[in-house]
Amino acid sequence: MNRIEGNKRTTGYTSNSLEFVSSGLCPNCQECCDSWGYESIEEYNQAVENWEIQDEGSFSWNPCDDCNTNLGGDSFVAHGIDEDDQLVHFTICRDCLMEFNGYTIDENGDYIEP
Repeated sequence: MNRIEGNKRTTGYTSNSLEFVSSGLCPNCQECCDSWGYESIEEYNQAVENWEIQDEGSFSWNPCDDCNTNLGGDSFVAHGIDEDDQLVHFTICRDCLMEFNGYTIDENGDYIEP
């Protein structure tokens, strides 16, 4: 996958080493359940299904775990399966989120629908 870092396109290191990369909340995940403060996975899953919790992103100066850009911006949760079949959680910037969901980014930084 290509990413934009400043004005340079780079290859995403996190998404290239993982399979089944997805953005957003992670259903049936004990780690996510715990981080959202739910007592049981059933309560957590019900909250996700009812849209009581959702990942709307939040501002961060931390670098994107995929393209490694250190520009401040919205950060979103993502997850994938590593070579050992383990679930890996990471955060991505808005550009990576859009590319994960099929959009491309033109030379002006505008998103082009799939």
